[in-house]
Amino acid sequence: MLRPEKMGRVSVTGSEAVVDDVIETAHDLNLLHLTDYDGGWEGFEPGTPQQGADRASEALVTVRSLESVLGVDESDAEAQPVLPDDLYAEIEEVREQVNDLDDRRDELTDELRSVEEQLEAIRPFVDLGIDLDLLGGYDTLSVAVGEGDEAAVGAALAEEPDVERYEIFATDESDALAVFAYPAVDITDALVGAQFTAAEVPDPGSGGEQVSPESYVERLEQRERELESKLATTEDRLDELRAEVGGFLLAAEERLAVQVQKAEAPLSFATTENAFVAEGWLPYEEYVDLADGLQEAVGDHVDVDLLEVAEYDEHGHAHDSEEITEGAGGGVGEPAAADGGEEIAADGGSATVTEADGGADVAMSHSSPPVVQDNPGPVKSFESLVEVINRPKYSELDPSVILFLTFPVFFGFMIGDLGYGLLYIALGALLLTQFDSDIIRSLGGVGIASGIFTAIVRRQPAAAQGSLARTRRLRARLARREPAGRHPPPDGGLDFRLLPEPLARVQGRDA
Repeated sequence: MLRPEKMGRVSVTGSEAVVDDVIETAHDLNLLHLTDYDGGWEGFEPGTPQQGADRASEALVTVRSLESVLGVDESDAEAQPVLPDDLYAEIEEVREQVNDLDDRRDELTDELRSVEEQLEAIRPFVDLGIDLDLLGGYDTLSVAVGEGDEAAVGAALAEEPDVERYEIFATDESDALAVFAYPAVDITDALVGAQFTAAEVPDPGSGGEQVSPESYVERLEQRERELESKLATTEDRLDELRAEVGGFLLAAEERLAVQVQKAEAPLSFATTENAFVAEGWLPYEEYVDLADGLQEAVGDHVDVDLLEVAEYDEHGHAHDSEEITEGAGGGVGEPAAADGGEEIAADGGSATVTEADGGADVAMSHSSPPVVQDNPGPVKSFESLVEVINRPKYSELDPSVILFLTFPVFFGFMIGDLGYGLLYIALGALLLTQFDSDIIRSLGGVGIASGIFTAIVRRQPAAAQGSLARTRRLRARLARREPAGRHPPPDGGLDFRLLPEPLARVQGRDA
């Protein structure tokens, strides 16, 4: 429990003709953690993806994008999804529907935001009550509308030499101002100096009719309601589409992810024209399962060799693997001697190599073994708490069992209440039984364990209160025996002079 599973590095060497069958079998067994070829062997090149990898990868990106747009989650999964024969055509059809609705939603959202901004900008004009058609279109007048101090604006215009006459319209409800100046000169600089914030005059239309601010606002509000209605309709259609294709998208994502993983697996291989070599780590005890599975699938067209085993020394620590000596011509595919061999000296790092059977192979890359935590069922829930900080390295102790033994106990001591304990147990059971996420289910297990200890230690506060009550009763009895004129002892203390004589002498000597 304190150590991860013992891992072994294996080499799979075979004919290029059976590489697809090897990948398929290895994926179905789900035992091998591939390591990438680092290009260090002469005559070997990194492999190339299988045919169709690019198309599957692009389709996978598309599916995940569609899921994001529609808000698809695990709750939309179907119990037994049925995928069409032409998966890519179905994905393309769904993409077109989703993109059309999403583009429509974006257009409506942008236009609605624009209308809301116009409604906010029209507020000073409503306060002024001047028709919009009167705020522009003059040949001999300069007009400015905005917010500012009427006195400061008037003083600024009076000092402007190019302004002969001006008129300011103000309102008591706000700081909105409408400034008319004669002749038609640029009064922007003068108004900026007066801390005047100008507002753009809305376009009243080309008809030349009277347009009051109130009617303009009504028109905008009507448009706002129309846009909101259309946006709601579009959102509803997207929700309906999500219900229709959500399960399909999740199933398609799962299939495409597997296809991409298989198709891109050769990128980690070392290959020649006619052969390939793949390496990876797997739990040591499952090496035979991998070898038997591949042997059954492709027969003698593949050779599976155990290259090294990451072990612990007598102190329980892992040691760094020493590089395996390179044999003539690279030694690819040669069986490693399997008699337990000579242990390679450690230099203080992470893994010990046990030579397997008879020769030495050259590893195609240098990588640390992956960590597979080895904990029984109840302790597995606490692995998620450990991973909040970091998953332990292969050379480190796994503290999950320590958390299992201590976390619920101390949590119970902190809360110590039967009601809260039952509540935590119920919430934990809900998380454990109603969710598929491993992390959420782990939190459910932690909640159940913490709730049990919270309920168990519920009597401790009551016991402490009972002890305090007994102490107070003893003090009261002793106080009744105190002679007249003597002050009572401080709160919480005892006057040893009130104790029986032998104890009083002992206490007096101690004092």
